[in-house]
Amino acid sequence: MSTNLIASVTGFGALRSNFGAPVGCIFLAPATNPLIATALGRWVVAGNSGTHTIYLCDLGTGILSLTIKATTSVNTSGATSGQFLYGAITPVQMVASHYYAVLSVEVNTGDQWYDNTGTTCTVNATVAQNIGNAYDLNTPPDFAGFNYNVNNGVQYVPCDLQAVAPSVSTQIGVFLIGP
Repeated sequence: MSTNLIASVTGFGALRSNFGAPVGCIFLAPATNPLIATALGRWVVAGNSGTHTIYLCDLGTGILSLTIKATTSVNTSGATSGQFLYGAITPVQMVASHYYAVLSVEVNTGDQWYDNTGTTCTVNATVAQNIGNAYDLNTPPDFAGFNYNVNNGVQYVPCDLQAVAPSVSTQIGVFLIGP
C-alpha cells in the first residue's frame, strides 16, 4: 500500500506563475525504516494545462550535494484541480536521515502554482520528519542553484511523493538454505 509524503495541505499561499525553474519542497527521511519512493506529484490548480517535469533529489545528510534520483512528468491538461497528480518513477530506496527535495519544473507565465508563504503542509511521519520549501535556479536542478528553508512547514506548488515499505526480502536479503 502506498503512503503519501503529504498527509494534508492545510493552507494555500498566493498564486504565482512568475518563476521559470524547479520549485517544491525539502524533507528529511526518517532515521529508521526509510521507504521506497514510487511516484512524484504536483498539485493541480484550476486552469493548469501544462506538462511538468518533477524531480526527486537526494541531498545527503548535510545538504552538501544534490543527486537526481528520479524524474517523471505529469500533464495537467484535463486533470482534476484541487488535488495532486502523480507520475510513476523507477522505485528509489530512500536512505535513512538523508534530506530529499521534490521539485516541479515551472515555466515563467505558464501554469499557476502556490507561493510558499501560506502553503502549509502536514507530513506523514512514516515518510518524513519535517518539511520546508525549496527551489533551484537551474534546470535540471543542481547544487549550485539550490536554495531551501528546512523545518518551516511550508512549500511551493505544493509537491508530493508516494512511497511503499520495503519488502521483507529487501530489508534482510534473500538467503538460500542448502547443503
